[in-house]
Amino acid sequence: MRDVFLGWKRKLGVLLLAMTCGLVVVWVRSFSTTDDHVTLWKNHSLYSHNGSISWNVRYPDNSPFDFGGRSMVKQKSRWEWCGIVYCDLATPGSGLKQYWIADWYLITPLTAFAAWLLISKTRRPKPDPSIMSG
Repeated sequence: MRDVFLGWKRKLGVLLLAMTCGLVVVWVRSFSTTDDHVTLWKNHSLYSHNGSISWNVRYPDNSPFDFGGRSMVKQKSRWEWCGIVYCDLATPGSGLKQYWIADWYLITPLTAFAAWLLISKTRRPKPDPSIMSG
């Protein structure tokens, strides 16, 4: 059993598989529960909702938007493509940039890479002919 985890590939594969399992838990949980903002540092935070993860960046903004008593959030720009969304919002006195990505964009490649690391055979280094002849 010890021979299975001798190489760095197998150790990294198990680590990536554990990370993937954690992301799957967050993904499945996000369909029933909205996680509040988890502040990473200063103005950056994470948010999980409805099968996607959002990275939010708040910045000072003195845009001359007239909010006129309606919604306190105005959308400045938005870009969306295949489950990846960028959104720039304006609120009174500050702005918010949101980067949304569907969870399966992270889970699928991590699972494939972890499987490759775990299943692929480790190569033994070939002996140096100069050492063998001497």
